[in-house]
Amino acid sequence: MKQKKKKFKMWNKLLAFLGMFVMLTCCLAGTVQAGSYEAGKKGSLNLTVQQTDKDGKTTPLTGVKLELYRVADVSFDGNVHFVLTSSMSSAKLDFDSFENASEWYSAAEKLAEVAAASSVKPVEAVSDEQGKVVYSDMEEGMYLVIGAAESSVKVTPMLLTVPFASTEEGWIYDVQAYPKAEKSNTAGITVEKRLYRINPNTFELDEITADDATYKVGLFLDKDGTIPYGDDYIRTIHIQNAQSGKASYSNVLRGTYYVFELDENNKAIKLNDEVQIDKENSFHYNVTNAADKEDNSVVVDDNTVATDIAAYVNNIFSTLPEGFFVNGKIEITKNVVVDGVKKTVDDKFYATVFDDSGKAVSTVELKQNDKVTVTVPFSEDIKDTVTYAVKETDKNGNVLDKDSFAYVVSGEGSVKLNESDQYKGSIEITNTKKDATVTPGGSNGGSGTSNGGSDASSHGGSATSRPVKTGDPMNPAFWGLVLLVSVIVIAGGVVAYKKRKQK
Repeated sequence: MKQKKKKFKMWNKLLAFLGMFVMLTCCLAGTVQAGSYEAGKKGSLNLTVQQTDKDGKTTPLTGVKLELYRVADVSFDGNVHFVLTSSMSSAKLDFDSFENASEWYSAAEKLAEVAAASSVKPVEAVSDEQGKVVYSDMEEGMYLVIGAAESSVKVTPMLLTVPFASTEEGWIYDVQAYPKAEKSNTAGITVEKRLYRINPNTFELDEITADDATYKVGLFLDKDGTIPYGDDYIRTIHIQNAQSGKASYSNVLRGTYYVFELDENNKAIKLNDEVQIDKENSFHYNVTNAADKEDNSVVVDDNTVATDIAAYVNNIFSTLPEGFFVNGKIEITKNVVVDGVKKTVDDKFYATVFDDSGKAVSTVELKQNDKVTVTVPFSEDIKDTVTYAVKETDKNGNVLDKDSFAYVVSGEGSVKLNESDQYKGSIEITNTKKDATVTPGGSNGGSGTSNGGSDASSHGGSATSRPVKTGDPMNPAFWGLVLLVSVIVIAGGVVAYKKRKQK
């Protein structure tokens, strides 16, 4: 009897061990399975912009302008990884290594800086009466959500993924998130100094470039410019090889302020007064607002808090002093065509403007399926017509080897700038992919409407989770095979054990 009890206990131990092994195997295979991931499937981002008060009460915010950037592609090797797109690669982030929420917040802030400095065009949207913004038909990847600079609400940068990995629900393709937002009681004021001359033939204003010029502007509390805005009312604007320069005031409280140009004694110069540079040259100035109306007042109120209010100080010359040049403008349109369709790709493209002697004047990075404007300065004794050549080059201004270049380039050529057109011209360059193997990248998805979706935590919003390196590198069938072999081995051991005991 004791022998039977002993055998029974041993059998129970073996069964318990087998049960633990099965549970462990299921846990290993029970993260987000690769089988639930559908490569290339599109999803949606359903955002609710809301403000949370000190008591934890949330209020949806209407009319908040958001900008969306696609910052990472999906790489699949059994696990799903998110890898920075080429346009965001300078951030040098390894999402697989992230272990806590603070790393995601820091990554969102860093990518927001990279995005602001890049030529990537964001997808813009504005929250509705319920604070909702919906981006539909989204390609898989990681997305950065930020608030637009001119928005009246500060939005904390956040990162979201399509799809989103949930250990409970698998891969979620309709993602819901809640960007953290906060209203502000102050505004920023940006003062931009711009240089012009009166065209002696057309009497219209031509933009001009300064080799090296420095100006001072001031912010005042009264319309006569006698009461400065504190001790920090002066801003210096340095313009070098450019037509304009900027200076800014931050955290300006509600109220009405006035912008003036300052003289050498830091006193306000009256609007439209003539300012003598030397015996032969002078200028007068005015101040205009964002609507291009003469008005040097700046108002910070409920409609302008948290925004960057613009004021323009315009210096208008009748003649060009030494070191100043007339500006020409060449608008370059860049088309990128893949399989007969305009697409945004991960490649970067550049163009260089050459003068009639073949000397490079300016090299610029082109915006895909968009336009950039190149400024070309020349002296006052310029001819009625000036001709430039525009060619696709590398970033250093070297003409491309078209045989080895991955695209067929068309549209390069000469551009004539005529005085009658205020020295403005345009050209359109199209790059057509030579084969169909390119994978579009840098696309920022689309906007539209979609109904709901599953809740998912976000990176930089109201909650966090780790979406990368999920799944199992082994096929679920592999674990089934491991389990079957284990059962056979253990069962065989039990049988052998019984036979030995019977002997």
